[in-house]
Amino acid sequence: MKNGSLVVLIALLCFGGAADLEAATIVLKNGKQLSGKILSRDSKGIRIQTENGIKTLELAEVKEILDEANDAPKDGEPDEPEEAVISQEEFREAYDKIARDDADAYVALGEKAEAAELTTSARQAFRAAIRAFPDHEAARAKLEYVRFAGEWTTKDKMLRERGLVLRGNRWMPVDSTEGTPEVIVKPIAKKEEVKKAEAKPDNPDAWYDDHETIAEWEKAPLVKSKNYIIRSNIKTEYAKRYGTMMDRYYDRFKSVFKSFMPRGGKIPRCVITIYPEQKKFMELEKKPQNVGGFYRLDTRVVVTYHGRFGKSGTTRTVLVHEGTHQFQHIVLGDNFRNCPVWLIEGLAVLFEGAEWNPKTKKVDLGKIPKDRLTTMKRAVKDKKVIPLKTLFGVRQQAFTGFHYAHAWAMIYQLVYGAKSTKQRKTNAKIISELFALGKKRRVRTRDVIKVFGGDAGLAQYEEEWKKWMEKVDYDFKPR
Repeated sequence: MKNGSLVVLIALLCFGGAADLEAATIVLKNGKQLSGKILSRDSKGIRIQTENGIKTLELAEVKEILDEANDAPKDGEPDEPEEAVISQEEFREAYDKIARDDADAYVALGEKAEAAELTTSARQAFRAAIRAFPDHEAARAKLEYVRFAGEWTTKDKMLRERGLVLRGNRWMPVDSTEGTPEVIVKPIAKKEEVKKAEAKPDNPDAWYDDHETIAEWEKAPLVKSKNYIIRSNIKTEYAKRYGTMMDRYYDRFKSVFKSFMPRGGKIPRCVITIYPEQKKFMELEKKPQNVGGFYRLDTRVVVTYHGRFGKSGTTRTVLVHEGTHQFQHIVLGDNFRNCPVWLIEGLAVLFEGAEWNPKTKKVDLGKIPKDRLTTMKRAVKDKKVIPLKTLFGVRQQAFTGFHYAHAWAMIYQLVYGAKSTKQRKTNAKIISELFALGKKRRVRTRDVIKVFGGDAGLAQYEEEWKKWMEKVDYDFKPR
């Protein structure tokens, strides 16, 4: 149903007079029709008295409502033919014929199975659609996912993140005394207060502890730099400092991705939202304490807060990491999801580790993030390194800190680990080919194996990669 039709339907349900809809035919999205007397309706659904009893329908099931006096078929006009019901065998045959990256075909098949009341098969098809295209709106809706803070999640998880608990069959505030809680959400533990750094000229990070605001958040001004628009109510000088810093990183982004830059036309400024402190970020974005920021894919906005993150992170590291995703989206456009997660995240961590010198206003790539390398050295020693074939297929939802370390190590070794000019060119070609393929279609594990020279080539690289991580020094400087 088009958005306009949905608005009309909601208006009818919420505000239409009862007399107008007493005798009506309800057309469902699965093609079925129910005729009878509408008993009640609201923003959630409809109750209709049919000859077989009272039926309760959810709004999401309804395609349109026909007034029988005006919309019924005229004499001599045939009714629309009902869609053929698919059998379990026909579903299986059709499912096996669909290309694994054809999300729309999976959704269409799932809807047919849904109409035939093959619930398990329908959900199987919708899940396959999400595997093919994780951001598929229709498939996500069928599986009852909702968007929350720019990400897909289940309704239950969303309500829990909002601080509600399930008591009986109702969600309610945690401090409510009504009912007995079945699930209790523990409040987020308060992070130990970070001592303010002394504001000395030789302490370049002191400004991260200054959370003074210049206006209420609702009136936060916009600060423009060459390539960014920053919305924040922190001190204007800080917002401008972030703009200058990100402009320099933007130049490095362009140099790395120069062969993939969109041709023709001016690229609009990227948008960044910076809350004045972590508490405000958590409150308005409904994020837990262990999230320092994120990239909102649908609006292409980077969101973070001013201050420190984790043991050694700051707004800079979060901005650069998520800003890399923002730039990758510029390069790949609507095909952003086509590239494997390890490639997307590995490059983000590479840029995140780049040194920023506020005095010279220069960005130096190639610095090794010690925490990532420590993780990898320990994994090699304990023989717990994730096999590369496994890493290549890991989805975003399953990507942990351990995976991030592997992704960084892959990218870093490819970019800086080669000893000869010939090998560096070969490695650069691997990354280039994967991005080029991602601009056309989804990159699968077998595609990655192919650019490494097949199973034998990948196996050889994997052994060399492990040896490199074992021996490389923390102060390694690329040539």
